[in-house]
Amino acid sequence: MSAHDDNHGFSGGQVSPLDGTFLELEDADPAVHMHIGAILLFDAFPDQDGGPALERVRSLLSRRLDQLPRLRQRLSSARIGPLRWPEWVDDDHFDLSRHLRRAALPDPAGAVELDEWSGEFFSRRLDRAHPLWEAVVIERVDGGRWAL
Repeated sequence: MSAHDDNHGFSGGQVSPLDGTFLELEDADPAVHMHIGAILLFDAFPDQDGGPALERVRSLLSRRLDQLPRLRQRLSSARIGPLRWPEWVDDDHFDLSRHLRRAALPDPAGAVELDEWSGEFFSRRLDRAHPLWEAVVIERVDGGRWAL
């Protein structure tokens, strides 16, 4: 979902026309996924073998969630007009552990294994009953690296 809407992406309100169109395209064809994904690859920390502990990442993100309210919002199920134009509403049952988790690639793992894992991960639809984002700390990338 884009961060651009009439409220600058930071408060509740109707989704943008672009996001509404993306939702309609997904509804029209189960094989269509309109979410965006990225892989961030990091070198190993000098003081750790591999990536950071999941709880460390969870703690860092948790402290910043108030600056990114959209991450705690989900789509309503309201319909306005012939298209589905839901609104962003606060998720009263927000659980960070549902959105941020860990995975480990099998040893040895290089770019091919990371690409295969990513393809599988990005091929799933996001659950519209919850905020529309997921992040995974991926451990055991070759050379002690890690990914997000």
